[in-house]
Amino acid sequence: IGGSNKHQEYLSSINNIQMKILGYGEVHWTERKSRTRRRSDGRGSETYHETQHFRNYEEYVCNKFIVHQGPVGQGYHAFPFSLVLPPNLPSSFEGQHGHVRYVVEAKIDRSGLFSFNKRKKHFITINSIVDLNQIQGAETSQTNSNSKTFGFLCCSTGPVSATVRIPRYGYTPGEIIPISAEVENISTKHMNCTKVRLLQDVTFRATNGTKTTNRILQEVKRGPIEPGKSDVWNGQPLPIPPIPPSGFGGCRIIDIPYHLEFRVDPRGSGFDVIVNIPITIRTI
Repeated sequence: IGGSNKHQEYLSSINNIQMKILGYGEVHWTERKSRTRRRSDGRGSETYHETQHFRNYEEYVCNKFIVHQGPVGQGYHAFPFSLVLPPNLPSSFEGQHGHVRYVVEAKIDRSGLFSFNKRKKHFITINSIVDLNQIQGAETSQTNSNSKTFGFLCCSTGPVSATVRIPRYGYTPGEIIPISAEVENISTKHMNCTKVRLLQDVTFRATNGTKTTNRILQEVKRGPIEPGKSDVWNGQPLPIPPIPPSGFGGCRIIDIPYHLEFRVDPRGSGFDVIVNIPITIRTI
């Protein structure tokens, strides 16, 4: 900053320099509802549409502290600071109908008739620490099966069956889930492909309702299966991307479970054969 009288006056108008950290969760979405009301002329009723808002908000941390008191001299100045975050903070998260955010704000508090406070915000990312070793059954292998018969009554074909296995229930971001599966196509239908997906199921809780969304995080696909043939997945790797832990501990308005979805996709008409396996994600 220059050394003119005007600048010196600006510097002397500083009362203090404050820092603030704020962590909060917020949920919001809208839905259009059909309503019925009496006509203004009293002749029957009419239908109209109304936009309904669903909201919720909660705070996880809000700390303010002063890093400097009094005027600031000419030149460049740095004010080091540190803060201790409270335990059990939910991880930062951005979802379709809500988020968990943390922001650090610097504020120059000024005095004087034509002086205005100066503010600068910076969003930061918080990764909560959740130990997988504290989850009962995290090392237990998981297996599930499903089958489907295509056609109707006397025209039905043989079944298509799938059995899926993973070595344990709990994982952390950066790990590989080895997918083992056996698919048997005894039907007369051609199967286009088999694939496994890692899905994130997010539930947003407003004060007046809930909403759930699904997001595909990873997908691995294999080729077709001819009628009367089978296919074996022998530890096919499915990588886990950087994602927040399951349960979203410390947050009461957003819940994040995960599961694997194995699909056998038939050619033409007919629904997929689906096998679901829940998993849990932690950070340690």
